[in-house]
This record gives sequence, structure tokens and C-alpha cells, in this order.
Amino acid sequence: MTHATRAVMRLLLSDYIRLLPSGDGRKQGGEGSGGRDGLYDEADLANCCDKVELVDFHQVVEHNGIRFWSYNAGHVLGAAMFYIEIGGVRLLYTGDYSMEEDRHLVPAEVPSLEPHVLIMESTYGTQKHESRDVREALFTSTIERIVQRGGRCLIPAFALGRAQELLLILDEYWKEREDLHRIPVFYASKMATRALRVYQTYINMMNQHVRSGVLRNMTRSRRWRRRETTSPRCTRRQRQRDVTPPRRRRCGRASVHASREGVDTATPSR
Repeated sequence: MTHATRAVMRLLLSDYIRLLPSGDGRKQGGEGSGGRDGLYDEADLANCCDKVELVDFHQVVEHNGIRFWSYNAGHVLGAAMFYIEIGGVRLLYTGDYSMEEDRHLVPAEVPSLEPHVLIMESTYGTQKHESRDVREALFTSTIERIVQRGGRCLIPAFALGRAQELLLILDEYWKEREDLHRIPVFYASKMATRALRVYQTYINMMNQHVRSGVLRNMTRSRRWRRRETTSPRCTRRQRQRDVTPPRRRRCGRASVHASREGVDTATPSR
């Protein structure tokens, strides 16, 4: 897999282990401690990551007469399409991919050699979506309508990929609208914060828009504010208090809150 994919894999699976509830058959030791009764623990994950063989995009690897290399899939950071040559047959294998350049990633590459066989993910293969411009306009106008009337907008978003894209869209929209500068935007997700660090590490894999400095400056921007505790010993009730929007504790201004996808149980939704 690619270097960025290994970093992302470690991030996601470690978060999965941490979120597993105690008493689910895992060994004693507290939340996220893992155990032999569970599928895997942190030690298993570390061993897995150590066994990963890393490849760069376009790096040709040969094994027992099989040649393969990878192209950028344009889906999430590190996502790759694999081009395989075996017995004179050329095969392109890919999961999700995107042919559109978004706010932070380049589009999928088109192989120079046409494959004989294509194997691909096709969940939306028969569906037609509205254009990106139409969807973004609906997204930003809906948020603006909510905050302009004094409301608080909660945005559920995957911590990896989707959160970064939505924050960049809001950042661009906020810059164009001076009347929105007074309205703060929060992202209440430790996972998204860690994902941003991974994105900063592999900034060379993103498009020019991001490499020019947008993502590097995002966490230092006055408009993007984190509201989370730093103590690992804090209780659930304490975490709820620390991420409670200002207006809930006192009569304040409107705001936008981006949080991880599990908003039915996540504290910002409460």
C-alpha cells in the first residue's frame, strides 16, 4: 500500500480499538485496551503495520512474472488504483475513485496503457448526481440561512476526507462573505484533528490549492476553533461540558459545528 494509506489505516483502526466498549469480550484493562477475545488489539495493529510493504505511485514491482504498479485514485489521501500485467493480460483494479479535482485532492490518473480488463467499485455506477457546483451552493446556502437567523448548524462528517473538504469549502465561502466573519466555525472531533496532521505530513500528495498553504494555515486560523479536552482522564460528562456550544451555556451568537459522523451519540449533538 502507499505511505499515506498506511498512516490512514493506523489512524482509523486505532480509533476503532479505542471506541470499543468495555465488557464486549475483550480482556481487562479499560476502554481501548484490546484483548485476545476481541478481533485485534493495539499490539496486533502494530504488528500488522510493521508487515506492510510500501510502494510509491508508478513504482513497478515484479513477483513471479507478475508486474504491477499504482496510480492515484483521487478518492481519499493515499487511495490507489493498481495496474497489473500477467501473462500478456493488462488489468486495472480500483475501489472508489474520483475524476474530479476537489478542494484538496487531485483527480484520478488515467493510465497511459489501455487495460484489457477493468475491475472497479460500482456503488453509484447507475446513479446520476448533481454537479459539484450545485451541491456546494445548496450546502453553503443552507448553512448561511441557519446561522443568519441565529441558529446553530451541526454538520456530521467523516473525519477522513469529508471533514477536510467541507472545512475548506466553508473557509472559502466565509472569506467571500464579510457578514459571516463574526460567526465562528468549530470542529469537535479529535479524530479529524489527527487526520489533519496526517494530511499535513503528506501535503505533497494533494493539489496545488492545498500545497499553496491553505491546509497548513487552517488549524491556526481564528475562525477554526477546537473545543476539546486534553486530559485523557476526563469523564464523559466533563467532555460534554467542554464541547457544549457557547450559546447553550449562555445567550450568544450563531455558530457552525462540524463533528464526526456518529452524531446520534456524539456530544456536540446534545
